[in-house]
Amino acid sequence: MAQNADLIKQAMFEELQKILNPNGEIRRNAEERLAQLKYTEGYGIYLAEITINQSLDLALRQLASVMLKQYVEDCWTVEESEADAGTNGTLLVNNEAKTAIKTILPQGLNDPNSKIRSVVAYSISNIASYDWPNDWQELFGIIVKCLSSGNENSVHGAMKVLVEFTLDLDEKQIVDVGPMILSEVYRIFEAQTVYSVSTRSYAVEILHSMLRSITTHIESKQEQGNILNAVLPAFMQKMIEGLTVPNGPYSSFQLKTKIVKVLKYMISDMSKFANQYLAAILPPIWQLLTQMADVYIKVIVNETEESPFVDNGEGDENEEFISMILQIFEFLHTIIEIKKYKGAITNVLTDLIYIVILYMQMTEEQVQSWHEDPEKFVEDEDEQGVDFTIRTTALDVLLMLGQEYDQKLLASFSEALGKHITVADADRNAGHPYWWKLYEASMLAVGSFKEMIVKNEDKFDLGQYMNLVKGIMEYQ
Repeated sequence: MAQNADLIKQAMFEELQKILNPNGEIRRNAEERLAQLKYTEGYGIYLAEITINQSLDLALRQLASVMLKQYVEDCWTVEESEADAGTNGTLLVNNEAKTAIKTILPQGLNDPNSKIRSVVAYSISNIASYDWPNDWQELFGIIVKCLSSGNENSVHGAMKVLVEFTLDLDEKQIVDVGPMILSEVYRIFEAQTVYSVSTRSYAVEILHSMLRSITTHIESKQEQGNILNAVLPAFMQKMIEGLTVPNGPYSSFQLKTKIVKVLKYMISDMSKFANQYLAAILPPIWQLLTQMADVYIKVIVNETEESPFVDNGEGDENEEFISMILQIFEFLHTIIEIKKYKGAITNVLTDLIYIVILYMQMTEEQVQSWHEDPEKFVEDEDEQGVDFTIRTTALDVLLMLGQEYDQKLLASFSEALGKHITVADADRNAGHPYWWKLYEASMLAVGSFKEMIVKNEDKFDLGQYMNLVKGIMEYQ
């Protein structure tokens, strides 16, 4: 039996190597052969062994890890009594193979390659959704050990498991392991000199998953508090502070985006816990939005400066920058919707309208696209358009302000509009080629409130605005 297993293992190894061959015919033959070997009992075990074997070629290991991931997804829940590979082609994963795979895979959480760790973590999470806690009682101990005594790689791998793992916890599991998970991920998040920004970002993501699981499965605010109160106040304080940390070794756009996402969720779904922090949350959110506006205008809207963003190997900074701004606007949308926070918005209403219109300007990419295809402009600008851009998201926030404040908005709106027109005129007189974008964004804003303006002409100087429009028509 052992000799037969070794032959199968060797055959799998050879066929995996052939799949990496550039010759299409060799690859196809190897895929057909592996499809047959998939029905052997050791298939998943051998893939797991190849995946964690650091002496093998990385491309081969990555291929094995992806195939193992697919194997777990397709075959883990097949009951032995229903499996009959000889007659109906059902894949067999017996208990012995499952035990072996569950023993081997956690070793991959410490792998030096992040892609291997990620696929291994996903497979472990997938298995855990079926087997934990009844058939894999030691899993949580393995994860905690990785978190508490492992190196950066094992911590990162364990965090990847928890991101998926915490989404599927039931009430009993939350009560049993929730406090320990929260304590560990907070310890990692606050240790900015010890763990990477990426690992600390996962800590915030896990907190978000835990909060969602808690609010889904535990109705009692007191019981929620019993789980959260030991860690949440300190976690909240550190996250709020984290919004002001410059990008670099201790922060990133991705980390800030995840923090804002957690804060938004807490304000909308866990207001009892979030209310006391609102006064501390709003200033750094506002600071981020205003500080990034200058970068957004120069780099994205007008492209007058080279992008300072790079692809750091873990994500495109440019995309992460855009995602952060979008998340901030979603946060603001949530705040505006909730009546009890209206006072906080009223205090900065003129400034908020001003900055929102600033972000509504067309980007050079949009100008080029719409210039080449005017129908695309109509499609993108239509209310039912599907593109989720900063321009449309900022407009949504402006419309929400109009819905909440109605005619009371017009005084602040007029003031903000006047400031933009002054800036646009100064840019035009100075010969800046993009002065018209502020006018266009302002017109879009006015058009969005046309019904309100017509009904309240005494609160908006429509004549002055029409004179501005008339003047603009003289320019190409």
